[in-house]
Amino acid sequence: MTLNMGVADDQLGQYYRRTAAIADRLGKSLEFEAVMDALQRIHDGQIDPVVIRVGEFSVWLEAEVGGKSKDELIALNKGVERETSSYAADIMSKDAWQPGQVEVVKFARVKVRELGFSKNPTTTELWARIEELGHSLCQPADGPALGVAFKDQPKGDVCWMAMKQITDSDGDPSVFALGRGDGGERWLGAGWADPDGKWDLGHEIVFRLRK
Repeated sequence: MTLNMGVADDQLGQYYRRTAAIADRLGKSLEFEAVMDALQRIHDGQIDPVVIRVGEFSVWLEAEVGGKSKDELIALNKGVERETSSYAADIMSKDAWQPGQVEVVKFARVKVRELGFSKNPTTTELWARIEELGHSLCQPADGPALGVAFKDQPKGDVCWMAMKQITDSDGDPSVFALGRGDGGERWLGAGWADPDGKWDLGHEIVFRLRK
């Protein structure tokens, strides 16, 4: 390994002490793959320094939400070539789904493991961790609004809204998801999120950043 000789000795000392402490925690309080992902982002210059602080995340997307009806949001999604699935339309028709007030919100998007989990958490555990870190769950209208705002979603990409579940017509607790197929088709969907259901550590979720 070649060291940058422009780095002061005290900085090198801090670096070695910190990396030794991280190595000692691997597989214990720190999940190995999460550390490797973070190190790769640092290596590639793709990480904001603030993200290194526990519970702090970069702004993934800032968008105006609220104030629009179900039909308006479905039409707006269609206008950006994103189709609303029957499952998403179903939960948007429930009383628990409300347009909410117009506001501009900053959202984070992270992998489940980035919230500090080393084992697959339940929905209840995952939602609780977001709030423990001082952030907020998405509001009911956030998913459809983000479907309009997220115009550059890459092919093969899927993310889920961390939100209070809405019971669909089949009696299942559901949350919104945004996806784009390998063929380029964009969709606003909804999927089952049982309170005791487990989330894969690699799943990507969206929530509101603390104000």
